[in-house]
Formats: sequence, structure tokens, C-alpha cells
Amino acid sequence: MKRAALMLLGLLAAMPASAGDRQPVDVALVLAIDVSGSVSEDNWKTQREGVASAVGSDQFAQAVRRGQIGRVAIAVVQWGTVPRMVINWRIVETAAETRALADEMRRMNRAESGGTCMGTMLKMVTAELTAWDDYATRRIVDVSGDGATNCGIDFPAMRNAALKDGITINGLPIVTAVEPKVADWYGDNVIGGPGAFTVVADGHERFAEAFLRKLTVEIAFLATHDQPLPY
Repeated sequence: MKRAALMLLGLLAAMPASAGDRQPVDVALVLAIDVSGSVSEDNWKTQREGVASAVGSDQFAQAVRRGQIGRVAIAVVQWGTVPRMVINWRIVETAAETRALADEMRRMNRAESGGTCMGTMLKMVTAELTAWDDYATRRIVDVSGDGATNCGIDFPAMRNAALKDGITINGLPIVTAVEPKVADWYGDNVIGGPGAFTVVADGHERFAEAFLRKLTVEIAFLATHDQPLPY
């Protein structure tokens, strides 16, 4: 009986939140994962497992429960040349639901391996987050990647549009030998909005650790405070 109940919770968590069934949440969060050509297949799998491990962790489930509402909405976008929403909006509030979402993340296929078109991604994500304006205390896009934008529509214009709409852009730059200054570039050009911050991953092998720290801070702190983050 207990197993059946857990399976039912997992199925409910896997159902996307359509426009008609959105609920108030502490945070509406888009996890924007870089799958451009600079990300090797092994590094893509490291990112995928890092995201899933963080979302399925006890730390994350506890952070969700500590919010004023105790509920968050999450979507996953893979971006390269063309952004794709690979996991539509999921509303989670229990540990069973966060673990079910983590399992779904582990089953994600890689969408592409093209250019690093960050502006194109931000245009799509801004439209998605704008739809949560009346439901979410905070609206955040969490951008992870190992390089600067190099294609697509005007990135500064898309960033400014997101910030004007009240969306926070946080960054998780992945520092590599090819892009040793990517963290500085993210800090100067990517992040913005209320409480914006970066957490740096020193190489793809440190991505999981950095992502967990960043995700729990985003949910636990931003859901309950209006002051800048301690970063």
C-alpha cells in the first residue's frame, strides 16, 4: 500500500502545470542547462546527474518546505543554438515529489550540441516566467554554462527585458582550461535582478557540488527574504 501511494505521488509530480492549474509558489525556477558544442558528452552526463542529485536531495526538499508557501515550480530548459523545454513546469512540495522529478531529470536526453545562443534562450525563458507573475513570489532563471554567448539574438537586449520584467538571473559558470575567465564574464554580463548571485564550479567535475549549494540557497533564502544574498 505504501509503495502504491509513493508511486501515485510520483505520477502527480510528473504532471506539468498548465495555465489552468498554476498554484501560488515561493519560486518559479527555470534551470537552463548549457548543451552547446563545448560541452562534451561525458560533461553533459555530469551536469545531468548533478542537477538530478541536487533536486532529489534531502537538502533541497527541506529548503522547499522552509519557504513561506512551501511549494516551488520548476522547469528545465536545455539550450545551445535553439532552447528547448525538456521538462515542462512541475510543482513540487514534498520529498516524494522532488525525488520523482529528480528521476525524470536522470532520464533526460540531450537536445543538441550547437552554439551558445544565450539571448535566444533568455527570450524563451522570459516568456515562460512572465506567465508566473501572479503566482510566484520570485521568478528566477538559473543559467549554467562553460562559455560566453556567441550566437543568436541580441543577448544584452534580452537580459535587460528579463530584468525589466522583475526576473532574477543567477549564474553557475563552469570554469575550464578553455574558458578560464567565464566566471568573471557571468558576473559582469549575465546575473542581475533582486538577490542575483553566482556560484562557480571549478570544472565540470565540481558541477554537482556547486549546483546543490546554489539550488538550496535560491529556494531557502529567496523564498523568505527581500535582501541581497550573502555571496
